[in-house]
Amino acid sequence: MNCLKFVSNRNQIPTRRGLSQIVGSLLLLAIVVPIGTVLLVNGTSEINQFNNEISNTLDFKNQGLQEDLVFEHVRFDPTSKDVMIAIRNTGTIESAIERII
Repeated sequence: MNCLKFVSNRNQIPTRRGLSQIVGSLLLLAIVVPIGTVLLVNGTSEINQFNNEISNTLDFKNQGLQEDLVFEHVRFDPTSKDVMIAIRNTGTIESAIERII
């Protein structure tokens, strides 16, 4: 009789939890993908805005370098260390002297 119980228990299908693991994985995937998409889109838009700002700045500086500046007069004062420079801008873009080294 003990042998029959062993044989009958062997024929039963053991309960498995594979289906709940698959559902759990799909649920996590359904949460991670939208959050990742939002982060990716936000990051790429920030990078594009930064690139546009940099390219606009470089265009302005490049146009400023193409302007025609004419040094009309350079005068060194012999009694001091002063230098007087007269510059004329003959181009269309306004130029500003940022520093003299």
